[in-house]
Amino acid sequence: MGTERNRNMLEAISAVARDRVRANLEAVAMQLAIAKTANVNRIICGDAIEVMRQIPDGSIDLIITSPPYNIRNTTGSTFRLNCS
Repeated sequence: MGTERNRNMLEAISAVARDRVRANLEAVAMQLAIAKTANVNRIICGDAIEVMRQIPDGSIDLIITSPPYNIRNTTGSTFRLNCS
């Protein structure tokens, strides 16, 4: 009689624990989905190093930055277009 009661209590506790784990997993999955789509098609202006430190790992496929202006190529010339 006591073992039957214990088994029923254990099953009830297991069901509650399973439901809590399932709810937590669903919440985490939703947070990940939100985090992955938060920066879709978005332009972020700022210091590249500082901004990229704030971006979660694995959440960005491509970052396009502009190089410093008036940099020199291997011949010592700048990359300015000569349109004359």
